[in-house]
Amino acid sequence: MQQSLSINSEIQELQRVFEWLDQVLGAQGPVTQDFKVVCDELLSNIIHYGLDDNSHCVIELALSIDHSAVQLHIIDQARPFNPLARTTPDLEIPVDERDIGGLGIALTCSLTDDQHYRYEDGRNYLTVIKKTG
Repeated sequence: MQQSLSINSEIQELQRVFEWLDQVLGAQGPVTQDFKVVCDELLSNIIHYGLDDNSHCVIELALSIDHSAVQLHIIDQARPFNPLARTTPDLEIPVDERDIGGLGIALTCSLTDDQHYRYEDGRNYLTVIKKTG
């Protein structure tokens, strides 16, 4: 089964995404909660950092669900950025000595089992996969 949703690159659209996840995955499941956190992190980064000031784009989301996994595909036309290329922050270093950024993608990677990124034809394609079986 595959379900899709298109949103505008506005932070208010996160609520629509959360409602869509509840509808497609079920409101109370742990997979749903994990994907809400993942979407919050990834979409917030696209909206806040991937676009020039006052520019907008449509962000496409698709969920592919089968007996063994849930895959979330995020496609956007923001500037090219591979969040998976960032090094994981060293959590042993005190917060005030650490570089800013990287915790959201580290959290995303900890909540999912596999992640893939590519940039093609002016679009970022990010897929995160959570095994369910």
